[in-house]
Amino acid sequence: MAQAPCATHAQSRALYQCDGCGKLLCDACIEESHRLLLCRLCGERALPLSAEAPATVQERRQSARP
Repeated sequence: MAQAPCATHAQSRALYQCDGCGKLLCDACIEESHRLLLCRLCGERALPLSAEAPATVQERRQSARP
């Protein structure tokens, strides 16, 4: 998939797509729940667009470590 822009932040690359509203989301549009990543717009699960993007809170925190 080509690098698509976030639905809310056009200057940012979308890394996720919401399973509920279907919008493309950047990292700033993601909210962490206990284990899952959620869409800040509707609260449904945010699914990664590529295998490199973290799919869970634990994976996201591990990828943020230096």
